Amino acid sequence: PDELAAPLRDDVADLARLVDQLLLLARLDAQTAAETAREPVDLRALASGLAGALAPLALKTGRHLAFEDAAPTGVTGRREAVAAALRNLVENALRVTPEGGTVTIVAGPGARLAVRDEGPGLSSARLAELSRRGQRADHASVQGAGLGLAIVARIMAAQGGDLRSDQARRELVLDFR
Repeated sequence: PDELAAPLRDDVADLARLVDQLLLLARLDAQTAAETAREPVDLRALASGLAGALAPLALKTGRHLAFEDAAPTGVTGRREAVAAALRNLVENALRVTPEGGTVTIVAGPGARLAVRDEGPGLSSARLAELSRRGQRADHASVQGAGLGLAIVARIMAAQGGDLRSDQARRELVLDFR
């Protein structure tokens, strides 16, 4: 019946997200153990493409999604992993931004990507705490497993970069070296 179908679809979507996250963690562990080839990653194209892909989710939840080109440089890395890290930050930002607010994906300046939202911002200490597996923020959905920022931190470590917070600007930043 229809009244049972919608909650079941939501449960299946939540489980699919959890499985995707666990598979990503396993791949990252495997990549750390075995050196894999890196490729040029166009941060501008990656960020603008993700903004387009997640725009329907933003609209569905009553938020806006913007892209800002701040003259990024290219990096060498694993495109799929970088895209997963950025996607995770954007999805988190859409959750903490109040309805009607805007999440902005910023490519650049230089070898960096940032996600700016209208949430309260995270201190560096709080980001470090939330980057441990199983740690969940107050705004986290009850269906989440607390893996998101741990995955992002691991991706950035594998890329030779850092995940950091700029609390004053309400940004989480992926810094590449």
